[in-house]
Amino acid sequence: MNAVRVCVLVLMIAVLMIAALPAEEGRYTLRESGGRWTLVDPRGRAFFALGLSHSESVGPEELRAAGFNVAADTAFARVPLASRMEEVFDAAGQEKLRGRVRHACDAVRSEAALIGYVVSNASGWDAAGISALRRLGPDHAAKQQYVDFLKDKYAYNVGRLNEAYGLDSPSFTDLTASDFATLDARRAAVREDDAAFLSWVAEVFYRTAVEELRSCDPRRLVLGEAANPFVDAVWIETGHRAEPLDVKAGKPVIVSDHRPGAASVDVAALPYVAGYVRCARAGEWRDSGALAARIAAARAVE
Repeated sequence: MNAVRVCVLVLMIAVLMIAALPAEEGRYTLRESGGRWTLVDPRGRAFFALGLSHSESVGPEELRAAGFNVAADTAFARVPLASRMEEVFDAAGQEKLRGRVRHACDAVRSEAALIGYVVSNASGWDAAGISALRRLGPDHAAKQQYVDFLKDKYAYNVGRLNEAYGLDSPSFTDLTASDFATLDARRAAVREDDAAFLSWVAEVFYRTAVEELRSCDPRRLVLGEAANPFVDAVWIETGHRAEPLDVKAGKPVIVSDHRPGAASVDVAALPYVAGYVRCARAGEWRDSGALAARIAAARAVE
């Protein structure tokens, strides 16, 4: 039996063992060993997730026969969330967000095959959203947070802000009541600050969503479509790219919906990649046996 077949056999045996584990015994985690990331099952066994997405028509036996160990649509539950920017800092808006998270979690957390949740921000926030936020009244929490952000950025020096923004505001208190009607949002300082403020909004959003997910289901992983301090790993839909992305904060990556080419094994073998999910649309998975074997050889279960 050659080395590739041995690797595939080891991988499939590990999958059967993982599937038989009682979920109550622990939780899924991630582990870095020797610079390489892997998933860890509730019993503490490391494994590399090798799966298919959009695989509703693919049976478990077909999946295993092709060398895969994860049906990604079942193992990783998508949690698409949308909040208006002004809701993120508002108590009622945060409770709405938490309610949507609980609803999504309650729908799938009893699934034995579930490894983790993929949190996606479907809000489409952009500079236009910040312009709308600037027009809010002084009593709105989001407007107050925006002005607090500017206070911190300009060290409570309204003169510095006026110079950077082309304004003539006597105080930050006046800014809270202002609709910023004369502001030119194309100014370099405004664009830079808007980008930083969007990052802050996203941080508050993800913190709220992830806290609620962990409260609802502490045994599963939480993945995000963007690297941030609150998620366990980053979920990246890569298409044909060889390198998934510039990984921030040392987060491991699950590569999803990859449409393989010559670089498929190279992508899966990247040390920060803890899982590789091939797209199963249009029957593309049927020629995947050899690919799965090569990936298994490159990422043997440790």
